[in-house]
Amino acid sequence: MGGYNIPAKRTIHNGTEYASQMEVRFVKLLEKHKIEFQYSVWCEVIIEGEHRFREIDFFLRRPIKPVWVSEFTNCWEIKGILQPSDYTRLKALEEQGLKTFIVLPQILEYWETYTFLSHELGQIKKKKTRNNTNIDF
Repeated sequence: MGGYNIPAKRTIHNGTEYASQMEVRFVKLLEKHKIEFQYSVWCEVIIEGEHRFREIDFFLRRPIKPVWVSEFTNCWEIKGILQPSDYTRLKALEEQGLKTFIVLPQILEYWETYTFLSHELGQIKKKKTRNNTNIDF
């Protein structure tokens, strides 16, 4: 959990109130890449035979496959830390045909610092390491 257990602070961006600053950071990535999304979408799921409603933080009209994500996904959850209930939520959404990816702070930071979408990987330039050697990303 090392330093990422920070209380969420509701934040307004472009007239929309988001549940956290992490969500706003994700929105800025989507906006930068001109990816259309809907915020705070509610879906009906079945958990242990019981109908329930679950919120999806971000629903993308077209699925995307960012770096570190194994398949195209259009449902995105933003989490500061993982909780046991997150797995149950993912499974319930998946059973309804909604592939969902949980974005953690470390992944978001990587996307912001290096690259977001996998087709951009070839555009990353050489980076200098601490001992001034070049490495390719």
